[in-house]
Amino acid sequence: MSYEELLLLEGNKQSIYSPSVVLCDEIIARVLFSPKHYLDGEVLPSAFQQIFDSKGGMSILRLNYSFQESLSKTIEQLEKDGVKYTGYTCAKVKDIRAILTEKGYRVFYVLDTATKDKLGHADIFLIRLSFEESGLTKKAFKNYIRFEISQVFNELIVKEEA
Repeated sequence: MSYEELLLLEGNKQSIYSPSVVLCDEIIARVLFSPKHYLDGEVLPSAFQQIFDSKGGMSILRLNYSFQESLSKTIEQLEKDGVKYTGYTCAKVKDIRAILTEKGYRVFYVLDTATKDKLGHADIFLIRLSFEESGLTKKAFKNYIRFEISQVFNELIVKEEA
């Protein structure tokens, strides 16, 4: 898909279970687990590594839609895999969408990807064209992305004891 087509996806519901498209004024949460995502009071860049997964986007939860239920389901899934839940970190969707390359291209798009069990689920996707247009090496671009998104999410951190 072209850059423009990817951005247009944000204006359409992507799931039959979705309560709505993801709006710019929404707050989203990235679930963290220890010690890979959160250590010594700091969210680590590895918390955002999933953004590079070619199979899909980086999983997030929408605070406005069944957040506690979706969070409980996510924790349950993590614990089945032997992962220790640490908490979650929040960001504003508009701040994610405002991350640009030096040439002014958006780096991410955000889609609702609600499921029957998680009505508040969404994903942040990397716009592959942004890498090509960035003028950076692949490694430098990945470091740039992890840094930029971690700065946005680090603005609000919620630590929950398991």
